[in-house]
Amino acid sequence: MTVVRHWLAVASVVALLATGWGAGSIALAQDQGSPGLEATRTARVQPEQTPETDTTAPDSAQSNGQSTDGESTDPGSTDPSPNAADIQITGLDQTIAQGLAAFDEFSEGIWRVTELKPLSVDEAPAVTAPYYGFLYQMDGNTIIRNNVSGKRARIEPGEAYFFSAGDSYSRYHEPDKPSRAWLIEIVPSDASDADAAGTVLWKSDPIGSFPDNTRDLELVAANLMDGATAEVPDYEADALLMITVGSIQVTDSDGTVQMDAPAAIKITGKVDIENTSGDPANYLVGKIGAAVDDALPAVDSETPTDEAGATDVTPTDSGDAADPNLDTDGDGLIDTDEAVYGTDPTIADTDFDGYSDGDEVLIYGTDPLDPNSWP
Repeated sequence: MTVVRHWLAVASVVALLATGWGAGSIALAQDQGSPGLEATRTARVQPEQTPETDTTAPDSAQSNGQSTDGESTDPGSTDPSPNAADIQITGLDQTIAQGLAAFDEFSEGIWRVTELKPLSVDEAPAVTAPYYGFLYQMDGNTIIRNNVSGKRARIEPGEAYFFSAGDSYSRYHEPDKPSRAWLIEIVPSDASDADAAGTVLWKSDPIGSFPDNTRDLELVAANLMDGATAEVPDYEADALLMITVGSIQVTDSDGTVQMDAPAAIKITGKVDIENTSGDPANYLVGKIGAAVDDALPAVDSETPTDEAGATDVTPTDSGDAADPNLDTDGDGLIDTDEAVYGTDPTIADTDFDGYSDGDEVLIYGTDPLDPNSWP
């Protein structure tokens, strides 16, 4: 009997392991999200779009058709233009674009804001930037290509890109996704609106004076929650203050003005900003910043001689210099950009998720190296 009871006890333990504990282990694996092939291919849930704020557009010069550089100036919709930007307010502030600029040839200049709507990639012309400035994205996305370096950038609402005067650029919207942006420039006071890239929305009074030397030109974005205050300091040159979302009150030595998006003013000294609107606000500050000295020695473009210790170089059969715009695998992402993103320039779809590297980077904003990151 002892032997029988012993074997019955063993059988009971085995049954218990096969039922209660075994089921518990399976449930635990499911709760932890044990990955499977189908689970990793679940379609993403798109975030809800924040409704666009209903604002009354300020009076501005209007034109239809295309501007002198080929970009559309026709609003193309029933909504008033310009409208407040489609930006999620998070309480952060930062410099969103900057570059170096020199204004030695400016005897008198102004801040100018122009609204433009980039064309498609097939229609977008190459345009040489006549002035220093920024492209600030309002709606949709814009792809910008510097035709000198071959580098491209994709900017979304609330982001900006610096244009260096004299460089050639192409800018275009994504397929079937219209784009709207503001071009913020410092231009000569007598610059013609007819030569602008789009519809001129606002021009400042002349900037008091321009500092010498090469300068850091910056565009700063700041979010101001309801009831919060901020201060813009007194810069060396007159700055630009723009409200892109919500409303703010701006106070200087002459008094207080109410700014409702979209609007802009030139500021000549320190101003205090307060948000009493009940909703978050977003504003921009364009400013001419600190002087930047070139501490590097001048580049000698002449061929070194033997006296300078030059070393003979045997020519190779590598052919002409590498094409900076070469796209070996034809995925829309040039080889130099593939090196930046770590993708394989010889494979159009590095992570084999069914979407090309170019589409993931330039259109969808997904990770071209992660097979689980896809549209």
